[in-house]
Amino acid sequence: MAKVVQFPENEWSKQKETRKLLDTQNEKLINNISAVLSNAIGIRDIQPYTNEHKSVWETEGEILKQLRMARGLLVSHVAEGLGVSPGRVKRIEAGEPVRDALLLKKAYMLFVTHMSADAINQSWKAIGKTRGSAARQVVTKAE
Repeated sequence: MAKVVQFPENEWSKQKETRKLLDTQNEKLINNISAVLSNAIGIRDIQPYTNEHKSVWETEGEILKQLRMARGLLVSHVAEGLGVSPGRVKRIEAGEPVRDALLLKKAYMLFVTHMSADAINQSWKAIGKTRGSAARQVVTKAE
């Protein structure tokens, strides 16, 4: 049978206090290192910039979404045409910050103004895809 060793109560509380002190010191050290690195490589707090531009991005996103819907295109059409995920297209339309947003918005505009749902469906049929893409193909092949 294993023998259970019990620490005296004062020893246990000393260890807790020591751990708490070390955690606090580590947190301060990490914050200091982060601040030094951020200053060294020029990282700034992005939140004020995001808040400042949010309404513009939302307006642009709404315009893009209306153009897409007017052309009868789905989010998946645009996403596949731009080579990005549907989630990224949705974030652009919602006015959320997206990496390479300016480039994506320009590509989005070009794609939407020069493509229609019919043209996309015809090109997908030519290569054996249907609307809804890979998931439907897998179901059809399984049956």
